[in-house]
Amino acid sequence: MPPPHLGDSAYGSSFLIGPIADEGRPLVAIEDVLFEPATRTFQLAFSSGGRGSLAIAAIRDDVAVLDVTFDPPAGSTPFAALRSMFVAPQVADTAEVRWQPGAGEPFSRVAVMDLRVERAQAVRFGRSVPSRHNTSAPDLAFHAFKILPAVAKER
Repeated sequence: MPPPHLGDSAYGSSFLIGPIADEGRPLVAIEDVLFEPATRTFQLAFSSGGRGSLAIAAIRDDVAVLDVTFDPPAGSTPFAALRSMFVAPQVADTAEVRWQPGAGEPFSRVAVMDLRVERAQAVRFGRSVPSRHNTSAPDLAFHAFKILPAVAKER
């Protein structure tokens, strides 16, 4: 949520959820979106095939928690990408990445521009020094990745 002095506008990094394509910039081609207000869930149909849902599990001034599922599961296909502004560590929406490859393993840290592709069970995009550019840009954290068992669907 944006800080009070920004009204309805928030600034910072954004992320893409779904099968990631690269057409000069990363994107997710979405064929159809349906919003279910009662469950605060977006049902997504991807142009490349498959479906996904993005449910707002919790939202407060200081945190937004999303539950994301894919059908079929993402497997080895990239399913999330970050889009962010970076000039220097003090002039950036996000300047570094910390990730944990597996349970019980130590976190690694690298400058955001040096990250390539990593597998992680938890990842955080943020800053360890204040930015002169955008003081409202929040850190982004992703975790609790898991493959759920298949569920029979009614037709």
